[in-house]
Amino acid sequence: MSAFERAVDGLAGIEHRAMFGYPSVFLNGNMLASIFQDRIMVRLSASDRQAANAVGAKPFEPMPGRGMKEYVELPQTVSGDARALRRWMERGHAYVATLPKKAKKPRK
Repeated sequence: MSAFERAVDGLAGIEHRAMFGYPSVFLNGNMLASIFQDRIMVRLSASDRQAANAVGAKPFEPMPGRGMKEYVELPQTVSGDARALRRWMERGHAYVATLPKKAKKPRK
């Protein structure tokens, strides 16, 4: 089991999917966190994003100049520390749980 999978294991109500071709987790239809290449990103509240920036996180950009609002890329010091990574996933989970449920789009 990868560090990402261990960090999200047991979080209530999450759904595992692929995003960008990598493992991701969603809560109520909203993306919570994902692996992207060799990085881990998580969706956080504004105050948690500030706290994450203080430990070296940066805004998540899957492509230069294409930042994803509310998502941060966690630094290696966090993604390499199982307890720290779990805490950030829990903070993200708490925030995403406050967002309105996303309706599934009908298939074409």
